[in-house]
Amino acid sequence: MKFLRKYNLTEADILELNSKLSERDKLEIMMHEERVDAIVKYLFSVGIFNLKDIFLYKTNIFYDDVENLKDVLNLCNQSDIALINSDVFQLDLFGI
Repeated sequence: MKFLRKYNLTEADILELNSKLSERDKLEIMMHEERVDAIVKYLFSVGIFNLKDIFLYKTNIFYDDVENLKDVLNLCNQSDIALINSDVFQLDLFGI
């Protein structure tokens, strides 16, 4: 999961992810690096930057295609994005 460093996750962040994520989640992230990259780039492009929290608490985002995520998040406005950045569980309001 060291490829996540390019998204400003520190070594400590990556160690925390390795210790807290299930083996299934870690395997999904590592085996589908290209999909994970596309999703992270999209999240950043819409202004969602709390990446470590998303990996820890909403890992299910990385199991799906970026296009499906776009369909949902395109309905968000800037205040929704601000809420998501302050509390990753706000994604629940959008069915994510």
